[in-house]
Amino acid sequence: MSIGSAYAYEDRFKSLKSSGLILYAQDWFGWQPVSDKASRFPGSSWAAVGNISPVERGDIIGQGYFSQGVIAKRFSRATLVPYAETTFSRDSKGFDWDNKAVYGSGVKAIIPHGEVFTELGAGYLHENRFHSGRSGGALTVFMNFSFGWNLLDRKVGR
Repeated sequence: MSIGSAYAYEDRFKSLKSSGLILYAQDWFGWQPVSDKASRFPGSSWAAVGNISPVERGDIIGQGYFSQGVIAKRFSRATLVPYAETTFSRDSKGFDWDNKAVYGSGVKAIIPHGEVFTELGAGYLHENRFHSGRSGGALTVFMNFSFGWNLLDRKVGR
């Protein structure tokens, strides 16, 4: 968990540009990494809350994400993982785009390169907006990169 601040610049379309100080608290947690051969159920979650948009000055936005997978097959260079995920978002000003749930599932190949992981996948995501009632879904194709680290296993002076 961390608490921080930063100076951010945001450019939404041509008419919405702003910069300013943002303040936030955030967390990330992962379990059963694919690199551990005994793992069968890799997953992760993250959350962020704060004044994280300079354009939406004074709007407190909270977001949370959860993903759970199951290892279907291990290959020599990659691991095949069907997964399900959801993202939940709320804000203090009631903007439609910040008050929603996005959920879906798919399959991804996770390719480790030492401490760096590449994910290539496809899935279906559906979004429901709470205030307007609008919803829609689409097929997605994605590529993610992540770096694995463990604060509790750090050696001083290394």
